[in-house]
Amino acid sequence: MADQLITGTTLIEDKRVGADNGTYTPTFTIVTNLDSVIGDPAMFYRVGDIITVTGNFTVDATANANVRFRMSLPISTSFSNTFELSGLTATQADSVKANRVIADTTNNEADFLLVNTGTGPDSKTFILTYRVI
Repeated sequence: MADQLITGTTLIEDKRVGADNGTYTPTFTIVTNLDSVIGDPAMFYRVGDIITVTGNFTVDATANANVRFRMSLPISTSFSNTFELSGLTATQADSVKANRVIADTTNNEADFLLVNTGTGPDSKTFILTYRVI
């Protein structure tokens, strides 16, 4: 049903140019203060050259400090600036913590910057958007 949408109870044809969607299993690379990052398969949606990715992951921090890791993307691109990918993460417990996702211009991946996660497992949800260049 990649070429159709269901709105309410009505099935309509998806006429957007270049629309695509699917799932993929991201690869995570630890950068700072983590013992592990484990992720579920992520979902992505593409319309033209814009990609939106959503998913879940669990980090296990080595210390009560800010952490950083990278995540592979479902459709490759070449970033020149960190603002070419934008996203955030959240958990129900993190109502006041800002967790940022930007473009990693060296590795062309998503760069997750998490504020003081504490030690032990911490599960989060993310959403990010980028443009295929």
